[in-house]
Amino acid sequence: LDGSGATVATSSLVGLCLQDDRNSPGAALPGEPSSKVFLGGCGKNKPNLLALDLGLSVGWRNLHSAGRLGQLLDVTTLPSGTYTIVNRVNADGILTESSTANNASSARVSLTWVEGQPLPTVAVLASCPNTATC
Repeated sequence: LDGSGATVATSSLVGLCLQDDRNSPGAALPGEPSSKVFLGGCGKNKPNLLALDLGLSVGWRNLHSAGRLGQLLDVTTLPSGTYTIVNRVNADGILTESSTANNASSARVSLTWVEGQPLPTVAVLASCPNTATC
């Protein structure tokens, strides 16, 4: 989003795979299992698979590395300025959740183009978990 709140770039994840990758830091949550429950591997290299049990246990995270397909934003046409990057999960409500209060997070960033450099400098000005309005 730019300073006026207009959407200037979008991206959508190309696929969906939920599995317990890492235990979240901090104290254990009620109902949090001590070891991974959803291990599935998302059916990778199993072309004959007819069913797959996906999920994310209480207190566990599903991690994806930077640069993964669907997680990139094209900023090459944007001018230098301050922008808000908004990340939403389960926006269509397809997954059943006990609460949707943490389904959006955002970051306020500064984008600065320097003459002679092919890529801009990006600085994080603020990180705003649990809200789309940083």
